[in-house]
Amino acid sequence: MTYWTKMTEILENYRETHQSIFRQKSELRKQELAQFFTRLGSALGERSVRLKELFPNTQQKSVNMAPTDPVTLKFLYAKEDHKLEVHLEFEWQPKPTAKPKKA
Repeated sequence: MTYWTKMTEILENYRETHQSIFRQKSELRKQELAQFFTRLGSALGERSVRLKELFPNTQQKSVNMAPTDPVTLKFLYAKEDHKLEVHLEFEWQPKPTAKPKKA
């Protein structure tokens, strides 16, 4: 709960600094989930990850991510409301964008 309270506070106070928030929640069969992780793994090996390709049925506009090394993995396994949950989170520091040279 503390995590979500802090996240809400950050979003309320600093939302203008966030370029986009992409959320996806869907029910999948185990085989579909395995295929998703395979696609995600392949995408992470490329220069960028196109979320629309990972979630083709989404109504949201396409978002591209370009993870840089190192990528931090956070893994949470928990029981909530008589269900078992796994939450995965990836973090990385974006590379600074090059500023145009002044003439």
